[in-house]
Amino acid sequence: DSAGRSSEVVRVVTERDRSPGTSTARGKDGKLTWRFRAENVRDVAWGTSSRYLWDAVRAEAGDNDQDGSPDSAMVGAFYRPEQRGSHWDESARYGRHSVEFLSRYLWPYPYPHMTAVDGPTSCGGMEYPMMTCIGGVWDTLGMYEVTNHEIGHMWFPMIVGSDEKRFAWMDEGLTQFNQSQAMADFFKGFDDEARNREGYLNLAQSGGEVELMRHGDRYPNYGSYGVASYYKPATVLVALRGVLGEETFNKAFKEYGRRWQYKHPSPYDLFNTFEDVSGRDLSWFWRTWFFETWKLDQAIDTVTSAGDSLEVVVTNQGRAPMPVHLLVTRSDGRADTLTVPATVWLDGSKRTTIRVARGSGVKSIEIDAGRDFPDLDRGNQVWPR
Repeated sequence: DSAGRSSEVVRVVTERDRSPGTSTARGKDGKLTWRFRAENVRDVAWGTSSRYLWDAVRAEAGDNDQDGSPDSAMVGAFYRPEQRGSHWDESARYGRHSVEFLSRYLWPYPYPHMTAVDGPTSCGGMEYPMMTCIGGVWDTLGMYEVTNHEIGHMWFPMIVGSDEKRFAWMDEGLTQFNQSQAMADFFKGFDDEARNREGYLNLAQSGGEVELMRHGDRYPNYGSYGVASYYKPATVLVALRGVLGEETFNKAFKEYGRRWQYKHPSPYDLFNTFEDVSGRDLSWFWRTWFFETWKLDQAIDTVTSAGDSLEVVVTNQGRAPMPVHLLVTRSDGRADTLTVPATVWLDGSKRTTIRVARGSGVKSIEIDAGRDFPDLDRGNQVWPR
């Protein structure tokens, strides 16, 4: 009970405590019966070991019951002593941050507890309602990453009940994206979005990519499955945020969760929610990134003088239509951003001209300086080269 109320990690069971009547009740006639009850769950799992240590801490989980008072959940970690080498003694702290961050970023964690269990290597990281089994050897970055990712699955698909067999990206990709947001918060300045983007681009450039809208049993190999289920959809959500703006994206993302809690959405429910909240027709975006394997390669072709302006010709050397975000840095240090909508490409055009006022002079021009979009070649996006 005290661990569930503590804001600091409590070592509930240590090496000295692992005996009947100390770490457990004594039971009767040599037997101890455990009974579990859970609401709004789609699966069940449990783990046990006579060698487990137990750490626990309270996590602030937001106001799930909307009574005006913050709710909390107890976060626990069960692990063998030698697993301190894989930073299991930090697991409860990592779990607390994961629950608290995702409760703020998405919506409040609704369950009374969350437990990470040290399991066989074959677990890797596997999610169940209120529990994750984690196996293998980890450094601090990897241990936080896998802990956060598996806890993130409490939102997708444990609460928003998508079908991972049919569309793996609906829970793995969304969770991979959420993991990146949490890692940037925990490890200040760490760019997990860049790692996802690199994983996607490496496969896209090799020609091994397949579309996201594919049944989980129909991927030709694990590499194409991994990119289509994790790295590409996480990267595509970053791109969608770049198209809509962070405020609208976050509003739509949370609304999707609100509408589909404890239900079973299809991809079209996600698509429709974003269109409904943003008030925009995004059919070109869904086709490009979910139904096709088109690639993005926007380039600055020429920059020429035209009176008191510069004419910047931008070409679309790939097939993916996306907005052009043009950053113009001036000689006095000021920077202007110009946006050309994706509609300029939808009639099949491959070139568009943007007029930039000379003003105080133009020092440089760059496409997508914020790295919102997964472009194949950053080298052709800057002027002068």
